[in-house]
Amino acid sequence: MSGQAVAISEIEGGARWALIGDPTTGAGAGMVSLGRVVRATRTPALFRQNVRNEVGQVLKTYGNVQEHTIEIELQKRSAAILAAMVHEYTDETTSISIDEAYAEIVGATLCLVTQEVKDNGTPLTDLTTEWYTSVVSTNLGAIANQIVNGDDQQTYTVTFLAQTVSTDQDGQAINTKYRQAFRGDPADAINEVTPTAWSLPTASGW
Repeated sequence: MSGQAVAISEIEGGARWALIGDPTTGAGAGMVSLGRVVRATRTPALFRQNVRNEVGQVLKTYGNVQEHTIEIELQKRSAAILAAMVHEYTDETTSISIDEAYAEIVGATLCLVTQEVKDNGTPLTDLTTEWYTSVVSTNLGAIANQIVNGDDQQTYTVTFLAQTVSTDQDGQAINTKYRQAFRGDPADAINEVTPTAWSLPTASGW
């Protein structure tokens, strides 16, 4: 039997734009654009625990989504971008400090938006928009400089781990099933009577 063709609308391919920071700040002022990413991968870690009988047959399975690992390959690496992604980096305006002290790392919200949705101006309501409620960077790849055809076009990769949190950066309660990752309208994620809306910068500012 021949396979059925997959519609383009089901693939959700194409370029992604990434933003990271605090979406509870008005007019998207707390979100830093990482630019149009070269490549983005998301890997969910599924926890599974089996109940077996005396001969080892699986009778029941319990589980959850432990975490998501997100890898983003970038070209842009301004002081603001590095500081937004890596907790230990701070943009001091005239310098970039790198704190080596051992301390708790505060998570940031990561958002991935398709090129089409960015162009349409509907990133806050489109079902293809991805949100990772609280991420921390776990690896910063090598940052190289190499001239190719007269231009420096080298990329680097940042790895993030999605944490599971009960509140957003404004202290608002987050509904269960939205506490690690979700897609679509963030208004569905907030469990408040009069919530502070999440926001993104206007697309022209990305």
